[in-house]
Amino acid sequence: MTDLRMTDLDTPTLYGAHFSPFVRAVRIYCDELGLTHVHTQALLGEPIAFRSPAHQALNPFLKIPVLLHRDLVLFESPAICRYLAGLPGAQPPEQVLMHAEKALVDQWALVASQYASQNLMDGLLLELAFPKGEDGQIRMDRVQENLPAARVFLAIIEVQLNQHSWLAGQHYSMADALITPFLHYADQAPVLDAEGKLIKQRTALADYLERLRARPSAVYLNHPDTQSR
Repeated sequence: MTDLRMTDLDTPTLYGAHFSPFVRAVRIYCDELGLTHVHTQALLGEPIAFRSPAHQALNPFLKIPVLLHRDLVLFESPAICRYLAGLPGAQPPEQVLMHAEKALVDQWALVASQYASQNLMDGLLLELAFPKGEDGQIRMDRVQENLPAARVFLAIIEVQLNQHSWLAGQHYSMADALITPFLHYADQAPVLDAEGKLIKQRTALADYLERLRARPSAVYLNHPDTQSR
């Protein structure tokens, strides 16, 4: 945990649990931009509990992450990423794109932040990671109920990747950063039915995830205590 009393709020500061795919996605994109940032679960040295009144003061919808920068408090991952991309010194990969291509980046960024959450995390990956059944058991009925939607979502992403090198086209972008943690977690899920792994080997999706994991910014996938940089 980083104590904000030891930092300068002129540095973009991200509040949220380190294991959140949304927090990790924004940290990945911040690294891709070449920006220094701070990650914390405290404000002015005081821990902020998830879904607490202090958290609600930062985001009335009680979600993470929240960006604090100078006098700005900003939530929703795509908005945070778009803001970071406009900061002095940022080197957004999208800067080489034309207007219509940038719109496609925003489209797929929303897909990553909204539909990946709905179809992969809710009721499936979250249930596997944080079981809510009796005695802490995984509610396999809930997992099986949500499994078809997860497979449909991944099939849509597979189709896109069979046509393009990256999620929004031929260039790495914010959309790729936002979807990276969701695919990383999906790939770690155990075999849940006769169809096998969620992300199958020797597919466009598996190749894409391998390329995402090879990027220096992927350090934020596996090292929760990675120092801000």
